[in-house]
Amino acid sequence: MSKRIRKIELIFENCEIIRLKPNMFKYLFLKGISTDKRINCFQYKNGETQDCKQCKYFHIEINEEGKKVESNLSKKPLNERIVSKDIVGISLYYINNEEETIYVPWNEDDEYTNKYQENRFGSDGKIEIIIGEV
Repeated sequence: MSKRIRKIELIFENCEIIRLKPNMFKYLFLKGISTDKRINCFQYKNGETQDCKQCKYFHIEINEEGKKVESNLSKKPLNERIVSKDIVGISLYYINNEEETIYVPWNEDDEYTNKYQENRFGSDGKIEIIIGEV
C-alpha cells in the first residue's frame, strides 16, 4: 500500500526550512536511500541509537505556487533562498502522521555550500533542484 504525502520540508544548512504541500511541486525523486545506525555516547551518555537515512540522488520540480513559499527564518521565497545551495535534507510528512527525514549528498569540503546542488530555473516558471554526487 502506498503512503500519501501531507507536506514536505526542505531543510537548509542553518536549520531553516521551507514547507511545501503536494500541489506545490510536480514530482520528487529520491534514489539510493540507505540507513545507517549511529550511537553517540559522547553527547548521549546512555548509548541512545539513531537511524539516519540518506539518499544518493535527489530531484524535485517545484511549480509557480511553490517557488513563492517563504522560509521560516529569513522569510525569503524559495526561488531566492535556494541560490545559497545549502539544502541538507528533506522531511516527508504523511497523512497517517508518520514522518521521515532523508539527508541528501553533501560535500565535506565546505560546511556551508553543497557543491552537488544544482538549481535550474525554467522559462515556464518551474524550478528544478537536483542534488547528487557527480
